Amino acid sequence: MVDAADLLAARALLACRTGATAPEVRTAYRRALQRTRPDLGTEDGTLTTRLQAARDLLLAQAPPDRRRRPRTPDAPAAAYVPLRRAAWGLVEEPASSVVARL
Repeated sequence: MVDAADLLAARALLACRTGATAPEVRTAYRRALQRTRPDLGTEDGTLTTRLQAARDLLLAQAPPDRRRRPRTPDAPAAAYVPLRRAAWGLVEEPASSVVARL
């Protein structure tokens, strides 16, 4: 069970809104990481560790993306429809009037 105080602290650390989706959490994490930049000497590694923990906590609490459907192994494959049916000999196409001259 996640403590409400931990969620509030994670949201404040990443400057994320309540009920943020996974892409919003990832974007907030990247922005917060750019502000700290431990490789340039602005902060030590402890803040980076706290940012990572906050990101993981908020990603675990993020609502699922309803646009993405999980792939199941027993789902039927999508029907393949070629873009040009004439390439497969299914339809007669009129001959082109364009002549290539070299």
